[in-house]
Amino acid sequence: MQYDFLIVGQGLAGTTLAHQLYKRGLSFQIIDNNADDSTSKVAAGLFNPITGRKFVKTWKADLLFPYLNEFYSELENELKDKFYFPIGIYRPFVNTEEQNDWTAKSYEPEYSSFISKSHSKTMGLKNIKDPFGGILLKYSGYLDTRKYLSSSRAFFQEKHSVLEKSLRVELFETFTEESPLFYEGNKYDKVVLCDGNGALSKSLFEFLPFQPVKGEILELNLNHNLNFTLNRGVWIVPVDNNKVKVGSTYSWEIDSGITAKAREEILEKYKKLYDSEFSIIKQLSGIRPATKDRRPFIGIHPKNHRLGIFNGLGSKGTSLAPYFSSEMVDFLLDKKNLTPEVDIMRYFI
Repeated sequence: MQYDFLIVGQGLAGTTLAHQLYKRGLSFQIIDNNADDSTSKVAAGLFNPITGRKFVKTWKADLLFPYLNEFYSELENELKDKFYFPIGIYRPFVNTEEQNDWTAKSYEPEYSSFISKSHSKTMGLKNIKDPFGGILLKYSGYLDTRKYLSSSRAFFQEKHSVLEKSLRVELFETFTEESPLFYEGNKYDKVVLCDGNGALSKSLFEFLPFQPVKGEILELNLNHNLNFTLNRGVWIVPVDNNKVKVGSTYSWEIDSGITAKAREEILEKYKKLYDSEFSIIKQLSGIRPATKDRRPFIGIHPKNHRLGIFNGLGSKGTSLAPYFSSEMVDFLLDKKNLTPEVDIMRYFI
């Protein structure tokens, strides 16, 4: 069989790119070993237009958030599954200075479209520690990444577009400008690496400065339901019934195990934000495919135009993947320019 593309990796990046190629009528296969502990499956899938300690508007928010809402909503209808939850995020203020700053900002056009309401005093809701009030954000929520990936995998499996295995670096020794990739009797005109922290991206795109970051989260069981997301120091994301995800930590010590230090850090911050009894269901860890400048790696290898990369989405993959996967396809098919901040040519010398 002959295909236009082979997508390596079925995490958030590879899955979203596959949907974009499918919408454009391209032929492709996805190769992925379906690891249960992949970073995309562990992630909380939070998307948030106002982030950081200083409440800064997310990079490209005006483009990313309207697009992701349409993209995930349409996919739910097509896949006949529920995995997209556009619910509000409440961010309590820590002091009166922050309260005053954000009361003023809520009237500024740059921020007002992302703010549902600014509270100058506590919302008065049980359990939330917000004596100075806070802001309720819109265009926010979470993606159930595990369900999104499994539902998408089933969709592509029905179309015989999934290979459940890993791809070895050695297979690329004869993959050149003049020669497509041949693998198990199939021919692929182009290959796009979406393998996160996998060996292929780091080996074949050795000039790109990956800076992976480890993150750990907790799944907790509460004695009540939570119907919106909280974010201050940690985020608390409702999952189903009384279950929530809480996190996340950031560590440059890259290993795959969970740690008591991370658990204590998360729980300490959780208790400062939310006053509720809980039981720990489990603790999870993952390695985010982050980059030196915190911008994705997107483009075609400068020495092999059959080899592409769509990677490095880091902790904001849920919001970055839809818009930039569309830009990647426009680049591959129509030679449209990539956004300079994500184009890998920024690092090729």
